[in-house]
Amino acid sequence: MFRDLLATIAREFSGKRAWRDVSQLWQFRNTVTTPGLRAACRYCVRRFKENGVAVRLDSYPADGRTRYGSSGPLPLEWEARSATLSIVKPEEEARRLTSYGEEALSLSCRSAATPKGGVEAQVVIV
Repeated sequence: MFRDLLATIAREFSGKRAWRDVSQLWQFRNTVTTPGLRAACRYCVRRFKENGVAVRLDSYPADGRTRYGSSGPLPLEWEARSATLSIVKPEEEARRLTSYGEEALSLSCRSAATPKGGVEAQVVIV
């Protein structure tokens, strides 16, 4: 029975479509309570509907107070605009290590803004 089910799924599954969907979702920068999360949800709803699945999207305010189900309060909505991590000293080793624009995972969700001009701290490369 399991083999029949697996064979049915395999006939319907497209690795190329799955890769496209995952790639598209990644572009939304869909971390918790961000405009990107809403865009990713809308994309998923559209894709489900295109494939004949009945779907409903529920929305809740990201206000730091509202709870959904048994979760704690939903965090305030958060949107990163830019972030970089660079080695600045010594000058001969100066270089950018990462940036939010190139890799969204280089910035932790709900990170606080730095003071104007940024922050200098020791970087330990392991």
